[in-house]
Amino acid sequence: MFNSDIAFTAGGIIFLIFLVVVYAVDPFKWKPVKPTLNKERNPGPLKECQMLEEYIKGHKKVVFAGLTLNTVSVENYPLLERLAREGETNFEFFLVDPSLGKQNPIFSTAADNRGDGTTAEEIFTEAVKSVDRLKRIKAEAKNSKEVDIRVIRYAIGHSMVLVDPLKPEGKIQITLHSFNHTKGERLCFHLFPEDGSAYSNATSVYQDLLRNSISID
Repeated sequence: MFNSDIAFTAGGIIFLIFLVVVYAVDPFKWKPVKPTLNKERNPGPLKECQMLEEYIKGHKKVVFAGLTLNTVSVENYPLLERLAREGETNFEFFLVDPSLGKQNPIFSTAADNRGDGTTAEEIFTEAVKSVDRLKRIKAEAKNSKEVDIRVIRYAIGHSMVLVDPLKPEGKIQITLHSFNHTKGERLCFHLFPEDGSAYSNATSVYQDLLRNSISID
C-alpha cells in the first residue's frame, strides 16, 4: 500500500510539472493555428481591372497567354489601351490562331472541356474578337513594337499572366480551366522566383510559347 501511494504521488507530481512546463512555454500550444493569407504572394484572381493594374504596376514586361484571351481583351481593354498609349509597358499576347478556322478540333475540344454548353463556334468567335481588339490596341499604341500579338496552333489548358518573368522581381499567375468551372471558381495560384523549380517550369512554358508562336500585325 505504501509503495503504491508513493508511486501515485510521484506520478501526480510528474504530471503537474509537465502541465506547468507546457503552459509556461506557450499556454495556447494545443489550440489550432488559423492560417493567414500573405496577400503580397497571393493577391487572388485578377477579376477586376483595378486589381490587374496593381498587379503589373511598376513592371516593364507583361505577358498574357490563353486559349482565346477573351476575358483579358474584354474586361481589361480600357486599361490595356491606356497603358499601350502611354508606351511604358511592353505587352505580349499569346492565343490560338483563329485562321485555323472554326472547324479545327482545337475549338471543339475546348468546348468539350468547358462542359458549360459553350460551342466550338462560340470559342472560335471569342478568338477572332480578341485578335481584333488586340490589333486595335496595337494600332493605337505609342510604339506598336511594344505590343506583340502572337498566335499558337495548339491548345493550352490554362491561362497565364506573367510579369517580368525572366527578371528577379518577376511573378506569374496561373489559372487552371477545369471542367464545368465558371471563371470565379477556377483554381488560381501565383509563383515567384523563390519558388524554385515550379517558377522555372512556368517560365519554360513561356519560352516554349515564344518558340512555337507567330507574331501577327
